[in-house]
Amino acid sequence: MQQLIARLASLRVTVSVLIVLIAALAAGTIVESRAGTEVAQRAVYAAPWFMALLVAFAINPLAAVLHRFPTSRWRIGFLLTHGGILVILLGGFLTADMAIRGQLPLWEGQQSASFLQREEAGTIGRTVGRALPFTVRLDSFEIDTYQGTQRPAMFRSRVTVIDPVAGTFPAVIEMNRPLAHRGYSFFQSSYQITAQGDFDVAQIQQAKIFLARR
Repeated sequence: MQQLIARLASLRVTVSVLIVLIAALAAGTIVESRAGTEVAQRAVYAAPWFMALLVAFAINPLAAVLHRFPTSRWRIGFLLTHGGILVILLGGFLTADMAIRGQLPLWEGQQSASFLQREEAGTIGRTVGRALPFTVRLDSFEIDTYQGTQRPAMFRSRVTVIDPVAGTFPAVIEMNRPLAHRGYSFFQSSYQITAQGDFDVAQIQQAKIFLARR
């Protein structure tokens, strides 16, 4: 058993898992920039294979702590560093497991105080509406393209948050720049352009554990 723990705690395992993890995160970033946050969540960040990779990454520092336990005062920094990694990973797993995700589709000029959530019951799924404690209005939707092409380089939503508690204020939601308000995070996910206007889809995440602390 000690020999297995020593192998799992080796630097070779650390480097190997880190290389694969970095490659997976890079792939997720590319997918998110080309297909949107929702697709990247399904294909990478919330996929079983990515979760398995994170578990493998967590096993390595855990094995390192066990391999060097009991520790001396000279190894307190080592213990704190590896313990901190485990706490961060545990927090990530809890957030992913307890978060509520949904969709907020808005036309330019449209506002809504509810979002759509997908519920799974066995093999049957349905979409239900969930209320927000405030209203979000899409004032305008913008697309930046690469120079000389029609390929999107960046897209953003300029919104107004109408909150009976916090008041009314403008905000911008774009790739890698979410809007966080009262425990909700709004991510620019994807868009659809039609003859009637610009259709914006922003992904909503609500971290229950964060709300419980407030």
